[in-house]
Amino acid sequence: MEKKKFVTEDTCRSRGQEIQYKATVENFLFCDEEGEPEASMYTFSYERCGIEKDCHRPVLFAYNGGPGGASSMINFAGLAPERVKVGEAASLSMTPPYEMEENTECILDICDIVTIDAIETGYSRLLKKENGAKYFNTEGDCRSFVKVISKWLTAHERWNSPVYLMGESYGTIRNAMLAGMLSADIEAGFHYVNLSGIIMLGSAFDHGQKPYPIDTPILNFTAVAATYWYHHQRMLPPRDVFLKEADTFAFEEYLPALALGRRLSKEKRMGIKERLTYFTGLDAEVLEDLNLRVDTYTYSAYGLKKEGKVLGRYDGRFTMEAPKGSWDDLEDEDMASSGLMTAVQQCFNSIWKKKLAIDLQEDYRPLCLDICEDWDFSTRTTPIKSLAQAMKRIPNMKLMLGCGYYDLLTTMGFSQYTLDQFNLPQDRVRMEYFETGHMPYLGSKECDAFGKAVRAFIEWK
Repeated sequence: MEKKKFVTEDTCRSRGQEIQYKATVENFLFCDEEGEPEASMYTFSYERCGIEKDCHRPVLFAYNGGPGGASSMINFAGLAPERVKVGEAASLSMTPPYEMEENTECILDICDIVTIDAIETGYSRLLKKENGAKYFNTEGDCRSFVKVISKWLTAHERWNSPVYLMGESYGTIRNAMLAGMLSADIEAGFHYVNLSGIIMLGSAFDHGQKPYPIDTPILNFTAVAATYWYHHQRMLPPRDVFLKEADTFAFEEYLPALALGRRLSKEKRMGIKERLTYFTGLDAEVLEDLNLRVDTYTYSAYGLKKEGKVLGRYDGRFTMEAPKGSWDDLEDEDMASSGLMTAVQQCFNSIWKKKLAIDLQEDYRPLCLDICEDWDFSTRTTPIKSLAQAMKRIPNMKLMLGCGYYDLLTTMGFSQYTLDQFNLPQDRVRMEYFETGHMPYLGSKECDAFGKAVRAFIEWK
């Protein structure tokens, strides 16, 4: 395996301003103890040019999650100078032809962008299969990202640039661990990168760790209520009012009711069912079948059952016809994630690969499920503790928790609970809510709102 590099120049428009930029697709090699290449990781970079070179310009490193997911969605649907044309998100076409459009809120005017594909995703590859155990676990994965960030900063002479991270879903675990590893992990090599900020999209800090000590129906209840509101808003109060009511009910009434279990009186049980029906639309019979436990997985199946539909877990705005058989028939199907991933992949193969002059014969792999099966999520320091320690060690580091109202996978209630319970400096943390699900950039106007929020965070002093 040899070093590959493909460079093109182009212009884009952001906020009415014409911006010249250089796009670079390149790989970075990792060697084993004998000095032989054992892995190759690819990055896609967008750097502004046509202006006086500024080595102090911020740079954002971004990635999706999985583990086993490439960063193509956050790249070509959220951050790149041009993006997949989605239009109204919930009506996303499942079949080509697909088109691209200007990313009108692209942050290239203030910040350069680098997306990273984890090993065995995109064009990144493990070159020595016998060394897979070294990379396919949370700590090994993070160390590979530490190395590629360090190599990129060296190759592009950007060691004095403010560095930001953006991770989605499992990428938030990676974010939290990288916050510590980049400056305080001897096995990662002490690369000494103090981060200026971290953007978490769809936080999943406890995945593979000891669960939070509170029932998930409580943590996820506002996401369930938001999804119900989205599909029945004409008959309900304004969303913010409705969700405030739902949050208060969840912690002040629902939580003690679930804790009491069989000790809950018949009268109080009836009252809880009435309130659950108000917030979720589920009738008393269904609630009894669920033993009052309304979680996001079951709500996807039951929320619109009367209408003959099932809800998307990645994005509750999306629906599909309910299966004739059991719900398990659609367990791994999701209109939002599969629809966007397909659109992005077909646009990449037909448009972006040519535009970026990528001369590679290998397939670009958007998802590699094989590496997820035996993934080791255990870490010496939990992700949330790693994040808290880094924010204590770096007094200027900022944090943004981005939440989609209709995300039934990594919910806004989970992020809020994390912020409320752990030792994170409140004056350096901001919550951002998006009119989306798990992918905050899914939809043209939604992507504009996403870009504005990212811009505001990077400019936040």
